[in-house]
Amino acid sequence: MTGGGKDLKNQEKSYSYIFKYLKNLKYFAKQLSGFLSPQCEDEWLNSRGSILIEFAVCMPILIILLFYIHDLVKIKRYYSQTEFVAQQMANMIQNISQKREENQKKITKEDLAYIHCLAWQTVYPGKTMFYTNFLTFSRYPLGHVPYTHIYYVKGEEDGKVSCVFRLAMSNTGGVTKPSDLISLDKVNVNKNNFSISKVRFLSNTQPSNIYPTLKINKGEVKIIIETLLVRNFTWTGGASEKSVLGLYIVNPRMSTNTDWRYFFNSVVIFTPKPGLFDEDGPQ
Repeated sequence: MTGGGKDLKNQEKSYSYIFKYLKNLKYFAKQLSGFLSPQCEDEWLNSRGSILIEFAVCMPILIILLFYIHDLVKIKRYYSQTEFVAQQMANMIQNISQKREENQKKITKEDLAYIHCLAWQTVYPGKTMFYTNFLTFSRYPLGHVPYTHIYYVKGEEDGKVSCVFRLAMSNTGGVTKPSDLISLDKVNVNKNNFSISKVRFLSNTQPSNIYPTLKINKGEVKIIIETLLVRNFTWTGGASEKSVLGLYIVNPRMSTNTDWRYFFNSVVIFTPKPGLFDEDGPQ
């Protein structure tokens, strides 16, 4: 007998699939009947109370854990943002005056004021870093403002190092635009320690005493940029730091000084190009 072999094979294959389907359907019906039996129903009813208790205990823990993870991620993002701002400032300081005349390459206070405002745009878009007197609950849109420290340090004999000056810039005190940092005298050159800073203003000491990762050779100059957020407790009607920063559970690590709060310090250290700074500080 010839011909029809392919059809016979397909027919046999179809019968095989039907047989397997019926076999699986029979097994499913048997399992379903066992699940619906009085004995299984009694076991399910007896375990229902324990399941509800476990659910009631686990759900609050799960919710708390989710909020905790959210806060940790957001805090890490704040630190990443302030570090990125410091890196941007270092890059702009190195390049802002390079196309000027040879005798005008020195960094000025005005340069630093605009560098400060431009670099912080990644954290404060638009005008959110500036004072706005029309808001109901906060004089600043985000409830906090940027703060920048710039340290000039110099290597000395026997591996020692000294801080020459510390320059501070802050948008507190009614700064409404970048030029206000100059007109309101918010770019200050100091020669003292600031307790809130993570960098110590010291003289003739080991580099690690000024900042743990500082390394410097004799006669070498380093610039240390420190960026952080600052807020006044009264700006938002006494609202907590967590609510202002968008956190739920975790209290951020901060330094305090009366009504002031300082957060998320990040530090970047670099060697400035020749002629950008001198020991008198920017003018």
